Amino acid sequence: MAESDTVEKIQQKIITVLARMLVLAPESIKADARYADLLHSDPSALRAFAMQIEAMLDVPLGDSSLDAYRTIAELAAHCAKLRPASSRGERRYVVLCQMPDGSTRERIYSARRHELAAEQAMDDGAVAVLSVEREDVEDRAPKSSSTLLKVLLPLIVGLALGAVVVAYFGWRQGYLKLW
Repeated sequence: MAESDTVEKIQQKIITVLARMLVLAPESIKADARYADLLHSDPSALRAFAMQIEAMLDVPLGDSSLDAYRTIAELAAHCAKLRPASSRGERRYVVLCQMPDGSTRERIYSARRHELAAEQAMDDGAVAVLSVEREDVEDRAPKSSSTLLKVLLPLIVGLALGAVVVAYFGWRQGYLKLW
């Protein structure tokens, strides 16, 4: 796929996110629009926008990226150059941190270890990291060993216990002679 096609697809995804946030038709948002102006420069809306873009594209966007790339087209071109976190061997972490104004903020960071995700939060201006948790994808199919332990083993134990109960009550009622 050509790079311009990739950038155009990313632009459309960014426009879709903005349209959903603003409750507008995607056709009404142009690629040369400044997303900060559309979101009225609201810091919480900009953070929510960045988090949705990070989650959708699986790329790390720091606060500096939103400051450096101000239009949808510029941000899409920047995101097209970034490699997804999963291809770099990184995992996604949800970091709850305290900001200088006393507010708390939850951001998603891609890192190889949770300590590195906490460092990224501190680099983004946090004064304290309150918690770091790995973001797990619930859609993944369970591994074969976990399927055996979580599904088949309780089923087999339940059937065996059921058979024992039926045999016991059958014996007590005289329908079944065990010895």
